[in-house]
Amino acid sequence: MALSILLIIFGSVGQADKYKTTHSTTKLQSVVESPTTNTSEAPVDVNDKSYIVAPDKPRALIMPSIGVHGFVQQVGETTDSAIDVPNNINLAGWYKNSAKPGDAGLSIIDGHVSGKYNPAIFKNLQNLKTNDIFTIEFGDGHRKEFKVASIGNFTLNDANQELFKQNPKITNQLNLVTCSGKYDNSNQSYDKRLIVVAQLVSYL
Repeated sequence: MALSILLIIFGSVGQADKYKTTHSTTKLQSVVESPTTNTSEAPVDVNDKSYIVAPDKPRALIMPSIGVHGFVQQVGETTDSAIDVPNNINLAGWYKNSAKPGDAGLSIIDGHVSGKYNPAIFKNLQNLKTNDIFTIEFGDGHRKEFKVASIGNFTLNDANQELFKQNPKITNQLNLVTCSGKYDNSNQSYDKRLIVVAQLVSYL
């Protein structure tokens, strides 16, 4: 597949920029309509009832074993044919051209590990363990449970292949991806990607 993974981290450029980035009051969007250029770090209230998505689309990601409870935003592709990222580091991003989480096929959810100033939604993704259970909540309130099948760190080249690879033994597969490895100041990104492969285990 020609797509790649974006997930870049930007460097700090001053206090005014920090305040703007961490105190944005822009209403949360459930869908990224255009490629993400400015990423907010404003806190997100997961009890916000105004965050609405279509009944059959993922609304929230709940991972008790690593302390994650965050909204899911639909993301598309950048102008460079990479999977886009959420426009807030506290949101996860479901790649809307992949399968819906829990449907037959391969679904992909990405998220930042950190922003300019604060840790992000997938800051503890590396602490997941095989067989950990987590949940996706959908717009109509129903939930699907997933079990972690494997966790791996990959170079950028390998990650672009691994992310789109479906295990022939997993019919309903969900891949989670974030940055890992060492931070490279020259391109303001990490040199590896962490990919969690999970499989559907139940409907709630």
